[in-house]
Parts: sequence; C-alpha cells; structure tokens
Amino acid sequence: MNRPVSAWRRFTQTVGWPALAAVAAWVGFSRHLVGTDGSHVLIYVLTLVPVLLIAGIMALAVPLRRKQVISARASAWFFFALGWGLVLGLFLPDEAAGPTAVVSVLLGEGWQGAESAVSNPAAVIMVFSMSMAAVFAWLDSRPGGPVRTHDEDHAQGTGYYPVLGE
Repeated sequence: MNRPVSAWRRFTQTVGWPALAAVAAWVGFSRHLVGTDGSHVLIYVLTLVPVLLIAGIMALAVPLRRKQVISARASAWFFFALGWGLVLGLFLPDEAAGPTAVVSVLLGEGWQGAESAVSNPAAVIMVFSMSMAAVFAWLDSRPGGPVRTHDEDHAQGTGYYPVLGE
C-alpha cells in the first residue's frame, strides 16, 4: 500500500532506534547514576528491559522488513511507551531501606512513598503501550495494508448507541 510518508513517521524510523536503546538503558541502570543500585537491578535487567527491547524492535523492524514505514498509530504508541519508560526509570525503586529511586534521591525522602506507587503502573503502561506499538506495526505493514471489515457497518446507528450513525 502506497501512502505518503510524513516527517513524523520518518522521524520514528530514524530516531526510534537510539531512543529505544537509551530508554532501555535508563530503565535498567538509572539507579546506578545516583549510586543506589542493589539486588533488584538484575531482576529489572532480565525482565523489564528485554520485554521493552523485544516489543520495540518488533515495532520498528517489522515495517522495515516489509519495506514500509511505521504507521502513525504504531509510532504514537511507540513514543507513548518510551515516555512511560522515562517515568519508570525515575521512580523504579531498588531495595526497601531508604530512598533508592532517582526521584527520591534527588528530591528527598518525601518522594520515597511515590517510588512503588508510580513505578508499578508506569511499568504496566509501558509494557502494554510498547506491545500495542508492535501489534499495530505488524498489522499496518501487511501487504494489503490495515484490514477493515465492512460487514458490521450496516448496524452503525442502531441499538444502544444511535448517535454513532449520525
């Protein structure tokens, strides 16, 4: 499918690779910068970082392998996931004794309670968003393009939501 290539999608194909590597390194080793890396670093490096890298590589490489560019929605999910990866690297705690996340070391012990409260949902959102980027990149770069079925279009505007038909 020939569709015009926007600057945003071209930007994703060129900047996406180093940005993915930087965010994966940030998630895995951000606590090393403030000297609070402990026993959990290995767990993060063996779980969160591979999931982020595998899904991100799929999101960027599948359209390239199919000689297409990444779709707009896959690109949006990709950068949304990278943003949550940056947040995760700031709030990811290491051990329970004292402030260990980057944000609590830099801003004080008052942020210690926010470490787990922010990092847990941030990790879930990051993994989900990068998975969505990979799925949309795979679906949108198929030879026939994105598949839209029209078998239910006749039902729009009926049922509980009649406003959809207008």
